[in-house]
Amino acid sequence: MGDAKLTRRRMESQAPAARDLAGVFSKVIREHLADHLDEIRRRNRASHAAGDRNVCATHDFCDANMLMHEALCRCYGVKDFPASNISESETLTGLWNEAWDIAKRNEFLPPGRLRARTREAPSRER
Repeated sequence: MGDAKLTRRRMESQAPAARDLAGVFSKVIREHLADHLDEIRRRNRASHAAGDRNVCATHDFCDANMLMHEALCRCYGVKDFPASNISESETLTGLWNEAWDIAKRNEFLPPGRLRARTREAPSRER
């Protein structure tokens, strides 16, 4: 992987598509939380059915923000970057949130099975 000198400006100009980041994030989730995926999917479906679309059960099993950070590192080909690159950028915060929504909605399935629209119902496939 590359140097940790990834600036916010460079991240914004070379940002992956939300769908692509969602695919990498989903892979990272599957790698780290494979033993918990069925329960995560069940909890996310229950939250969604209750009208709470902002909750993600991955946080019940780890600091899932670190897994999204790992996914971004993979997308940019770096080992690390300052968290402030995300928190100080509306563009990158929006990308983070959109990719998370896509991945969660698609129950962290492989990229070929992702849907781009966030209004679609979650998949019932495993």
